[in-house]
Amino acid sequence: MRRATLCHRPAAVAGASVSTAVRLAPASAAWATFVLCRALTRSFWAALFAGYSFGFSAYFLGHIAGGHLVLVLVFPVPILLYLVVRWFDGAIEPRTMAALTGLMLAAQFLLSVEIFATATMFFGNGFGIASTFSRMPGIRDQLGSSPDQLAFALVCMGIGSVLGMPFAGRLVERYSSRTVSLVATALFLGGCSVLPLSRSLFVFGAMLLVVGVGAGLGDVAMNVQGHLVETRRRRVLMPYWHGIFSIGGVAGSLCGWFCAGAGVPLSWQLPMVSAVLLVVMGLATTHYLQDRIRASSVPTKPSKEPVGRRSENRLASGSTTCRPAPCGPCASGCRWSFRTRSAASTRA
Repeated sequence: MRRATLCHRPAAVAGASVSTAVRLAPASAAWATFVLCRALTRSFWAALFAGYSFGFSAYFLGHIAGGHLVLVLVFPVPILLYLVVRWFDGAIEPRTMAALTGLMLAAQFLLSVEIFATATMFFGNGFGIASTFSRMPGIRDQLGSSPDQLAFALVCMGIGSVLGMPFAGRLVERYSSRTVSLVATALFLGGCSVLPLSRSLFVFGAMLLVVGVGAGLGDVAMNVQGHLVETRRRRVLMPYWHGIFSIGGVAGSLCGWFCAGAGVPLSWQLPMVSAVLLVVMGLATTHYLQDRIRASSVPTKPSKEPVGRRSENRLASGSTTCRPAPCGPCASGCRWSFRTRSAASTRA
């Protein structure tokens, strides 16, 4: 009996933690909104009304009743907006603002790790492409090629993407979006890192072909993962993913501009940027959601019995399987199975 109690103690602690978080979620959101609105309106009662309306709205109460804890722990967002307001007022220094902003973003993303992982992949792909192509004038001078010849070589990357994308779906289905993302990221960033080693236009085009294959495979795999996150969160997030990709592109272009202005050689910039992105994006894939388990490949004959009679026969046989949808405290997709006995078998 004591061993059974010890085995169930972690589950009891986890349940108590989830229950506490559910109770604190609306109050924390209401308090954060109150602080933000108080800074904007300078009115206590208006801020109190806004905090109560947000923290105890039908949205929050509905998701709490459904057990969707990850959708109601959003208190860092109003706090972040409050910090922005205080920064514009001159009450917070830029360094303090940057540190607190990073802290709030880390808190919000740690509450939703899969969102942070997917956003990192989109940002990293945009950053890698932009930082590489922003140094194309230097690569052109290194190769001694004309603009027409360079444009012809750049087409090879598009050809590689077209060649890789048709196989991406099958690879994701067979292995997983995480595995395909990891391999595709290694191909993409590995090809970008060795571009400065090319000494002829043919070698440069072949390297861009490999980069294009990796970019195409990775693009499909991270979009699949983005759809899985959308399905789990029951929110439309795909526009945000592509917006983060564009932000990564802007940041990568600025990085290339800074390196070109500072005189950083191509043989240093591209390998260093690729190595850092490979480590960061590789760690992000470890927090990917698991893809849906495919049904058994063994074909089964459809039953000719009516649905009602089929369920009665299953109950009479003495086995019933319960597989609830992954939500709330069991968002990891756990499954339970229990066996019931019919009244006839009990009497026997």
